[in-house]
Amino acid sequence: MKIEGRAVPWGSNTEEDKQRLLDWRTKIRSKVKAERENIKCNFDKFKITILFYMFSKGNQPDIDNLAKPVLDTLFTDKHEKEKYPKGALTDKDDNKVYELILKKQDCDKDAQRIEITIEEYVGEDASERVGTSEGWG
Repeated sequence: MKIEGRAVPWGSNTEEDKQRLLDWRTKIRSKVKAERENIKCNFDKFKITILFYMFSKGNQPDIDNLAKPVLDTLFTDKHEKEKYPKGALTDKDDNKVYELILKKQDCDKDAQRIEITIEEYVGEDASERVGTSEGWG
């Protein structure tokens, strides 16, 4: 699914930034609702890939701050206090996302967009893993 426009990150506190975020999340919700019949989402666990195509002359938002508004709009976030659109894809909480792939790509100003792929998460059985977690902490 492709959503045209510059992604708006989470975390801004000015009224202007809050309005931009509301507009962005409303745009995401509208696109998801328009394509809802073509999107499989009756999964217990999700794998989400989000590609952010952004024009920038230097400073870009952190990728995790770009992803949060997208995920919070697709899923239900019962902890969110603001009155932003949510649950556009499913009424399941975003804790059902088990795999998340995020990428930023430079592009021309008029080609800014995000592309979202929604799949069922089919993870490996922990008992079949090779290796250990030694040295991770």
